[in-house]
Amino acid sequence: MITLSPGKKILIALSGCLLAGAYAFAQQHLTYYITKNGKITDIPDSAAYVRMVSDADSDTGFYNIKEYYRDGKLKLVGKTSTTNGSMLQGQCVSFFPSGKRKTIATYNRGRPQGDVYNYYPNGKLYNVSVFGNVSTFGSTTVNTSDLMSAGTIVKACYDTTGKVLLENGNGHLVNYDDDFKIILDEGDLSKGKKTGTWKGYDITDTVTFTEQYESDKLIEGISTNTYGKVEHYTQRQVNPEFPGGEKELAHFLSKNINYPSLARKYNIQGKVYVSFVIEKDGSLDQIKILREPGSGTGDEVIRVIRLSPNWKPGTRYGQISKIRFTLPVNFSLGEEVKLQR
Repeated sequence: MITLSPGKKILIALSGCLLAGAYAFAQQHLTYYITKNGKITDIPDSAAYVRMVSDADSDTGFYNIKEYYRDGKLKLVGKTSTTNGSMLQGQCVSFFPSGKRKTIATYNRGRPQGDVYNYYPNGKLYNVSVFGNVSTFGSTTVNTSDLMSAGTIVKACYDTTGKVLLENGNGHLVNYDDDFKIILDEGDLSKGKKTGTWKGYDITDTVTFTEQYESDKLIEGISTNTYGKVEHYTQRQVNPEFPGGEKELAHFLSKNINYPSLARKYNIQGKVYVSFVIEKDGSLDQIKILREPGSGTGDEVIRVIRLSPNWKPGTRYGQISKIRFTLPVNFSLGEEVKLQR
């Protein structure tokens, strides 16, 4: 049993059988408290689960990682290349709160590689997927229902009794939410491509939809939101747009961003990745830096993004939606500060 106590990072020594397995000698562990959205917190009571990272293996050089639900049941076991466990490496197995296996996947620098085996809460195999390279820059994070279009191929799919629904790219595919309580979308595949009628529900925007496909191409979609508003569309998502488009956005950035004096002094160059939400009225909110070279470059990008006029809002399933956008901005001495794609 894991007891939550104050502190985000606590160095502890384990010996004997506190966790599964016996230790011949004491091992050092870093303990982190993690919120539901995956953030490290200082407040144990706000943690959804506990992460423990132990000494690196001498043969692989990777750290061992175990995560536990609040009741002490195992949530994940595997390896990581970072001391805070943020980047999984090698084979990792996750578990439902019931203790049944949830996913088996092999990771490379935090991304699933090769076949990923997903299971129903009853222990039966749900599907076998192959993950491609998914980029989130310049768009929103990919949802489960969008995996097919994001380079992920579902090789096989089964119902809760083990009956084959999809095999070798042919048959019926059902995509569930993470808790297997809601069907996000479902429909037929032919040679791995969407065909015919697909139906689903978008959790974020609380929208139900019906779509028609021909050889993976969306022909038409019809959506209805919780207020009964009906929209027709030919793209699941249309990203928000700066007034005048990308060219005007690049002009706005180069006109307003000043190269920080400290960064210039020490020849600091590189990309700043800034993330923000474009609300339904086009205003910008929740601005944060994902990555930066430092020396004031991130602060400068935030300052200028706050000066931005309202954007043309984006749509999902034809309905106006607030969408998180990630923007790369390049700082390079001798060149204008510019937007990167």
